[in-house]
Amino acid sequence: EYVFQGNQRLAEYSVLTETAGLDFGTPLSTLGEIRLGYLWTHQRGNPTIAVPGFPSAVSDESGGRVLLRWDGLDNPYFPRKGVKVVGEVFVGSNHQSAPGIADYTSTGQRGSLYVNTAFPLTPDDFLNVAVRGGAIHRERTDIINNLTLGGFLNLSGLRTDQLDGKY
Repeated sequence: EYVFQGNQRLAEYSVLTETAGLDFGTPLSTLGEIRLGYLWTHQRGNPTIAVPGFPSAVSDESGGRVLLRWDGLDNPYFPRKGVKVVGEVFVGSNHQSAPGIADYTSTGQRGSLYVNTAFPLTPDDFLNVAVRGGAIHRERTDIINNLTLGGFLNLSGLRTDQLDGKY
């Protein structure tokens, strides 16, 4: 994870993520599944490259989630036709802490959606389009934010994780 101020990278963090959960689900034909369950996530971020004074940060999150997966692509690497959808909604509580920043616990929601579709144009040509988006609702997202963009295959013109926060 990186911390940016504008285009200037200020710090690089090593983030340890531990996740546990219990899901109950059902298949949707042979192409997908829907799952409902409980999810617990613990994250700890320690600065690896930074000027002195960058703190470590801790985030604990727990709550319920719904996960939908549907994969109708004809090939996992170079699909010529079909649609793949992965969507997730999480509702729960979040506790974040870092030295110098007041601890807080809040309820929050987040959702994410990934859609990849392929269209055959001719017998030898195809068009593959993928879209990813997400939203997060918390009172504060200034310590650890799970929705970032930038880097290889994620808005490649930007540095890794350069877009973070409200965009």
